[in-house]
Amino acid sequence: MALCVHESEAVDVRTRLIALIDTLSDNQCRKVLEKLESWAEKNRRKHPRKACSIPVDYATKDHAYKGFIRNLSCGGVFIQTRGSLDVGQEIMMTFSSSNHFDPLKIEGEIVRKNMLGVGVRFKEVVQDLDDQSWIDCRREVAEVDEEKRIDPRVEFQCPAEIEGIRGEAIITDLSLGGVFVECQFSFRKRFQVDQLIHLAMELPNESESIRVQARIVSFSNRGMHCRFENLSPKSEEAVERCFSIARHTLPIR
Repeated sequence: MALCVHESEAVDVRTRLIALIDTLSDNQCRKVLEKLESWAEKNRRKHPRKACSIPVDYATKDHAYKGFIRNLSCGGVFIQTRGSLDVGQEIMMTFSSSNHFDPLKIEGEIVRKNMLGVGVRFKEVVQDLDDQSWIDCRREVAEVDEEKRIDPRVEFQCPAEIEGIRGEAIITDLSLGGVFVECQFSFRKRFQVDQLIHLAMELPNESESIRVQARIVSFSNRGMHCRFENLSPKSEEAVERCFSIARHTLPIR
């Protein structure tokens, strides 16, 4: 039976796509795959999510914990935590958008777990969270057009040290090509664009600190964007493992 016009066009598109993929390097294929997976996941979402960093108190029947909500929708949240929790556990969460609002108390169930934290589905959809403009802008994660990024990033948090500098620094997002280092202004004024720094990162899925070189490419009011330089094979593998885990911390649909 002859193919209809639409079926023929679909076959042609797939053939051309496969031919193009065959011309790409392994690294380019990986980036294409990441974009396709991200696009597919966004199209499957039932509830839009909002990346954020909101302190949350939550408790099981036996223990109380503290953590940070890293993304949120009216159907659920992802909580960054190292608490000893299991899929299927029910928890009660308490958090607020700012000091000007009463805390929200929401019951949920843990539906997924990884090295960075837990995904929680609300027992009931919270329509008040559908309009997420209430999130305090100081806790909001800046969104950048994914198409303009060389390396897609994921938002998460881990402690870091800058060689030769005393004080607290935190990695608040990660890509295969670099990190954002959130630090105090007294830190930032010691550096300049294009300066090479040495970072020790305590990635949550690694047993020891990962030491890397990074070049400062820009500053913001919260810290500095850095690009990795000359990653060792060991460090590159550690970053890829962490990125792979973090990129799957998807919102509850």
